[in-house]
Parts: sequence; C-alpha cells; structure tokens
Amino acid sequence: MGKNATASLMHGSGCLCDLSRRGFLAGAAAAGAAGFRAEAVAQTPPAAQRIDVHHHMLPPAYIEKRLAQGVGEGSTEVSQWTPVRTLEQMDKNGIATAVLSLSQPGINFEDVEGTRSMLRYCNEYGAETVRNHPGRFGLFVSLPLTDMDGALRELEYGFDVLKADGVGLLTSYGQKYPGDPVFEPIWQELNRRKAVAFFHPNLPVCCRGLLADVPGPTIEYQFNTARAITNLLYSGTLTRYPDIRYIFCHAGGAMTPQVARIVRTAEEIKKVRERLPNGALAEIRKLFYDTAQSAYPENLGALKSVVPISQVLLGTDYPYVMPAYTVDALVKFGLSEAELRAVTRDNALALFPRLKTA
Repeated sequence: MGKNATASLMHGSGCLCDLSRRGFLAGAAAAGAAGFRAEAVAQTPPAAQRIDVHHHMLPPAYIEKRLAQGVGEGSTEVSQWTPVRTLEQMDKNGIATAVLSLSQPGINFEDVEGTRSMLRYCNEYGAETVRNHPGRFGLFVSLPLTDMDGALRELEYGFDVLKADGVGLLTSYGQKYPGDPVFEPIWQELNRRKAVAFFHPNLPVCCRGLLADVPGPTIEYQFNTARAITNLLYSGTLTRYPDIRYIFCHAGGAMTPQVARIVRTAEEIKKVRERLPNGALAEIRKLFYDTAQSAYPENLGALKSVVPISQVLLGTDYPYVMPAYTVDALVKFGLSEAELRAVTRDNALALFPRLKTA
C-alpha cells in the first residue's frame, strides 16, 4: 500500500504552467522520436479477457513537463511509463484491452496555443499506440474544454481522423461545471455522434489545500465527481443529450452514498423537476461507473444498490495505482460469474463494439 499511497498522493497534484508552443516543441524534441516509435506488437495472452476503461497514458513530452513540476517523482510507474510497461501490467492482471486517457490534464488552460499543441500531441501519441498494438488499446481523446473553438476542432479530429473511442473530460474547468451553458456545443456534438464521454475527477478551484496533510485527490476527487454528476443532472444536460454514454470514475465517488438526498432535492425544486421528465434516479441509473480504487463493499456495494450491474465497468487507474489493487478486490468481491464477466468485459463491449476484435 505504501507505493500505491505515494502514487495516489501525486496523482493530479501538479500543473503544466507556462506551456507555449515553443516549450512544447522543445519538450517533444527532448523526448525524441521515441515518443512515437513503434514498439514490438504484443499479442494478447490467451487467458486475458478483461477490458480496463480507466487506464492512463503518459506521453514522453507530457510527463517531462509534469516531472519538471515535481509530479510523479518517486513513482517509477509514473515517471518511466511506456506502452511496454503498461502491457506488462495488463498481462499480469488478465487485461486484454485498456482504453487510454490522460489523467486530469495538468495544463495551463490560459495558454490556448500551448494547450492545443500539447493535447494534439498527446492524442496523436495515443492513436499511434493503438495502431502499434492491435487489439490491446482503445483511446479517449482529451479536449481543451475552456477553449471551445479548439475543443470542437479536436473533437472532430479525434473521431474522424484518429478514430477515437470517446472523449476524456474533467469534472470541472475553473469555476465551471459540465452543466454550464458554455459547454452546450460540446454536448450537442457528442450527442449527435452518440459518443462516450469519460469524466475524470480533478481538484476544484474552491477546495485546494483545505486540509493539512490530506492530499487533495484523497477527498476532493470524490466530491468533485459528485458535483459534476449533480450539476449535469440538475441542469437537465443528461436529459437533453440522452445519446451520450457518460462514464464516471471511482464508483461515482461521493455521489453514491448521497444519491437519495440528491434525488429527493431534485424532485422538491420545481424548475429542476421539470427538466427531469423521467425522474432524477432514472437518469443516474443510466450512467456508467468504473471500479478504479472502488472494488470494495463500502463503495462498489453501495453502487450495486443504486444501478444495475450493466452500468459498472472495470477501471484500474494505472499507473497511479497498480491494477492488482482493484482487480484482486473485484475478483474477491463476491459477484456471480456472469456479473464478474459483465463488469470486466461484456459491459465495455456494449459501449465499444470496436474492441470486440480484442
């Protein structure tokens, strides 16, 4: 647990500041062509069947910037991440396919040009990794959501050129949550494409450094997930855009134990109730939730009481947490054979038909 705890403490605690196009190009050059070097194609071990939807990539120029800010120091899994290392962990844990995404993108969103350049680099790196290892990876492309023009262009490029499996988003952007009207163009386009939107928690502006000796991700990731889900629900975004398939991390975070309160309040507020013709609980039960760091009775047990097993997906949070931490707990949880197969494979295949070739 010591190593996992250290990795978790570092998870998402830094930012890429003053990232310019020049800085990005310099970082990419420093990383060398190895960032896009095709490595030997690894075949899926016969026994591997699992699909991991919460699995992070750390492209060379990206992690170089993060390490320069002190993020990931002391964690070999983070600082020395490569596709080969991640494949080794996948094979050890029976994971046939992992859908790659950035962890909360530690990028200075005020630097529009630098953000666009870095996210394009990361998205292309992810797509190249998918191509280099057929059947082993999927991809959620990251969008610069505070830059709407750039986000819409990256969305189009990600789906039409890179053939991504979905988009990777954050639970908040500055002071804004995903139900804010400013994000409507993104939801409209994702709904039109019937796309998958994977929401990764981040540290909200309001709550950084509140508790001494308590790393922000330990508590605030869970509550920011609850804020994002509740905001999408109360704003009517989930109802207006029903064709988006939404995935939230860590068994719904702090939303799950508060679901009765969230539902009751939605029904008590007239303008919110009118936005939810099918009821608040029906919308919550349509969302998908992963098991990353959450395959225990305290969280997965609570989630199972709220949503059908069809809405639960395997997620590991590698390389910030070793896959065995979640996989072993999930296997021991007490699911039936059919339920375990649904969580670890079948539910993901329903979302990502392309992965059926894995």
